[in-house]
Amino acid sequence: MVSPDSTMICFGAHGGRSFVELGKVDASMGLKRLSKSANIGSTAITQMDWSLDGNFLAVNCGEPAYFNMGSKARETPSTIKNTEWKSRTCIFGWGVQGIW
Repeated sequence: MVSPDSTMICFGAHGGRSFVELGKVDASMGLKRLSKSANIGSTAITQMDWSLDGNFLAVNCGEPAYFNMGSKARETPSTIKNTEWKSRTCIFGWGVQGIW
């Protein structure tokens, strides 16, 4: 999934434990790997969303997980509850609280 400003790309994988990798798109170097998250869940990643400003990434893998792109750290759900999202494909999180 490409960031809103098209400078970063993220993808997830699973094989027993799910993880997310983040890369920077560089015109001269191509794709440069920035980070790989720790195990974020034991089920497949089903949805990902970028925040509108590109500062956060939301991932659903049986439960919601949020990542700060600046610090590359996992965030608590309450930290991002007022964040505007570029897309809303994640079925778990603040935006759908109360539906389930």
